[in-house]
Amino acid sequence: MIKLRIFILLYFLSVLFYGITAEVKDPHKRKKINIAFTKIASGFKKPTDIQFVPGKSSAIVLEQEGVGYLLNVNTGQSHKVIDLSDQVISKVEEGLLGLAFHPKFKTNRLFYLNYVVKKGGKDFTTIAEFKTDKDFTQVIRKPEKILLQVEQPYTNHNGGQIAFGQDGFLYIGFGDGGYRNDPYKHGQNTQTFLGTLIRIDVDKQDKDKHYAIPEDNPFVKKEGFLPEIWAYGFRNPWRFSFDKKDGRLFLGDVGQDEYEEVNIVVKSGNYGWNVREGNHCFKSNPECGKKKFHDPLIEYNHKDGISVTGGYVYYGKKIPELYGYYVFGDYGFGKIWALKIFDEEYIDSFILSKTPFNISTFGQDSKSNLYVADYSGGAIYKIIPKKTP
Repeated sequence: MIKLRIFILLYFLSVLFYGITAEVKDPHKRKKINIAFTKIASGFKKPTDIQFVPGKSSAIVLEQEGVGYLLNVNTGQSHKVIDLSDQVISKVEEGLLGLAFHPKFKTNRLFYLNYVVKKGGKDFTTIAEFKTDKDFTQVIRKPEKILLQVEQPYTNHNGGQIAFGQDGFLYIGFGDGGYRNDPYKHGQNTQTFLGTLIRIDVDKQDKDKHYAIPEDNPFVKKEGFLPEIWAYGFRNPWRFSFDKKDGRLFLGDVGQDEYEEVNIVVKSGNYGWNVREGNHCFKSNPECGKKKFHDPLIEYNHKDGISVTGGYVYYGKKIPELYGYYVFGDYGFGKIWALKIFDEEYIDSFILSKTPFNISTFGQDSKSNLYVADYSGGAIYKIIPKKTP
């Protein structure tokens, strides 16, 4: 996936002046990267998220049906610390889907969950605040407060990821609500949370809300837009993360018929769904050429995978050749890719590994080590360097 104009220019110059082709060395040529997987723990039922406790070598592993376990990744031992199974509904893609620790968790002990509940016969995505003690000694069964709830018309495309940015605000991803083709056209509807990425301040409260809207959100006081919206035009932004060094927001948006995509999300960006899927017009939508959309960083078609799972940028020391690469995967095909942006003309993207896993999520510890969950197998693996003979 390399597009360096200089390579093409040098090629033709060499032919023009010398009649032969000169060897042009790729200034970004990578060393071969070999990885392996070591099993950390097993026995989980449909794991959906892995989030490391700040300052600890333990992570919370969420299960779709509403339970969370504190896993010590050094010993492989785990115990239940969250149980919302009497509240959470887990049909199809619904369930307990995402967790984020407050930036000041070490002092305030607050964290946030994304899950789906039934209320009045309808399904609602719920974003709620929880509090624990220093060592998660009690099983948590109810929230301190519910920040917001969004009705879901179907049982799929609920999004799931929640994460704090370097700005201290909470970002929440919402899918279009399903089923297929975005029948309610939520992706381009800026008066619903569905199909958007929103940004809120959990430390303050506006009138009639359990959170505040940051003043620099792009659509504050803009007619026709909900002020919480940061970006929109998503089908199902299942997993996203922030680059720990520069704060870029990498997001994997699950496609429908033909293409999966990875985006770098920017303020006020429109990422195209359901007018586009990846870089392509979706079902010859007449609006395709009329609006300005942000192109995906990369896309891949359904010969290579069918359900992208966003990951993390690696800055660890164990695999130096992988340093600075964004690592992500595909739930359906079990592939893991790595990509790195060198400049506007060069994106290095390649298959890092082919696994037998249904990759539901990645995790990243304080040392930038990467972990992956196998949804069907119920195991958590750590990505390690492969030993060479």
